[in-house]
Formats: sequence, C-alpha cells, structure tokens
Amino acid sequence: MRQAAFDPPGMHRPFCLLPLTLVAALSAQETGLPASVCRVSFSYPATWELITAAETGDSLGGCSASLRPKDWARRLVEDDSLDAHSIHVAVDDRSVDDALESAGFEQAGSRWFVTGPAGSRDSATAISGPGWRGAYGITGFRCFRLGEDGGSVFCEQPFAVLGTARRSATILGGVASAETVAYLLATFRFEP
Repeated sequence: MRQAAFDPPGMHRPFCLLPLTLVAALSAQETGLPASVCRVSFSYPATWELITAAETGDSLGGCSASLRPKDWARRLVEDDSLDAHSIHVAVDDRSVDDALESAGFEQAGSRWFVTGPAGSRDSATAISGPGWRGAYGITGFRCFRLGEDGGSVFCEQPFAVLGTARRSATILGGVASAETVAYLLATFRFEP
C-alpha cells in the first residue's frame, strides 16, 4: 500500500503517514467542530456528534468519549444493527510505549505491526503529530450486533494508539469510519 504524508499547509511539524485514500478524504472533509475531552483536543465533522462518557453512563471512567454520525440510528437500521460508524476515544495517564505494547502494536526494524484481539497480525504505520507519536493500523475485531446476545462478525476496524511520555490515547473506529479517524488524527492535540 502506498503511503503519503499529511501535513496541513502552513504547519511545520512531524508528519502523519496515512494511506493516500485517507489523505484524499481529509482534503474533501468538511470544516470540523472542535472538541476538548480528557485534556486532549481534536476536530470532528459537523455531521457527527460527540458523546462523552458521562452522557452514556460509562462506568469505566470519565476519560473516554464516542463520536458517531448524527443519523446514526438510521445507519444502524441500514447496517442490520451493526454499529459500523461509531468511534471510541479513550485517554489515560500512561506512556505511549506502554499503551502501544498493551494494544498489540510492535515495531520490527522500521516496520510496524498490530495484533488485534482476534489474533490477526496486520501491517501498521508510524504516526506523529504536534508533541505526540504512535501507530495506526486496520485490524480485526469481533463486532456484535446491537441488542443481540448471539453471534458476532469479524470486522476490519481502524485502530490507533498515540501519545507522549506521560499520556496516551486509543482510538478505535467502526468498519466504515476510517476517513473520520484519519481526520481526528490529523487534528489531535494533547493539552498541557
């Protein structure tokens, strides 16, 4: 797969390597809305909504949020109850190296790989932004249809871990959210 660097005009910073298809999508992306959660900031498309952990009753901690299209309920029906679009962002106080390791990312020479929960080992890419670094890949996860106790399907989902020496963020997107995950990565900042 060919890679391209994404660096917004006028910004001189380390670059984020993303597949060319995602870079093209970023340039076509609408103006984003700013978000600030868990002492990180990013932009997201105006056609999406931000849902904080407090709004969802997430008992696993206040440093997480989700994003989904505003027409999520309609898309859920169209996708036969499979949530193909939601993006989950979790931030914690551990180094990027610890977060990469626990998420299954590994570096072999100059190449990166990610092993997903389903056991597949997939290629990954080093990414970086203002004051942070990390890795991005598309890897296999088990996806469950909402409202069902039964079986699951295997989904190829965008997955990124990024951070600093003291803080990290994990971003897991739905199977149809790779363009929006790329948009988040291109605008992601760790606040002081």
